[in-house]
Amino acid sequence: MAQRKGKTIFLKSKPRIIANAGVAGKKEGEGPLGCEFDEIFEDTTMGQDCWEKAETELVKSAIETAISKSALQKSEIDAVFAGDLLNQCIGSSFAMREICTPFVGLYGACSTMALSLCMASLALETGGFDNCIAATSSHFCS
Repeated sequence: MAQRKGKTIFLKSKPRIIANAGVAGKKEGEGPLGCEFDEIFEDTTMGQDCWEKAETELVKSAIETAISKSALQKSEIDAVFAGDLLNQCIGSSFAMREICTPFVGLYGACSTMALSLCMASLALETGGFDNCIAATSSHFCS
C-alpha cells in the first residue's frame, strides 16, 4: 500500500499512464499546441445546440480516443474519474451515460485534472482496480 511521508504519498504499485488523448476546438487547434491534439473540432458547438452538450462531446471524444490508443476494451476500464467546471459536472456525467463505465464525478475547479489523476492512482493502488481513466474537460463558452 501507499506510504505517506509528510505531504507526499508514495505509491508502491507505481501506476502508469498507458495512453492519453487531447481534443480541442478550432481556436485551440490554431495555437502553438495545435499539433499535439488528437482531434480538433472545427465547429465550436461540435454539432450540438448548446455549449454544455458541446463539452459533453469533447470529453466523450477524449475518453474514447484514449481507450482506443490504449488497446483496451471499454469493458476493461474499471472506473472513470472525471470532472469539469459546469454545474454538477454535467459535461462529464452526460458523456459517461454513453460510455457506460463506472463514473466518479470530481470537482476541483482548476485542479480537477490533478485531482482526477490522484484519485485514479489511489484507486489503482488499492488493487481493486486494474485500469482507470482520469479526465477533465473545459469548453471556453460553458
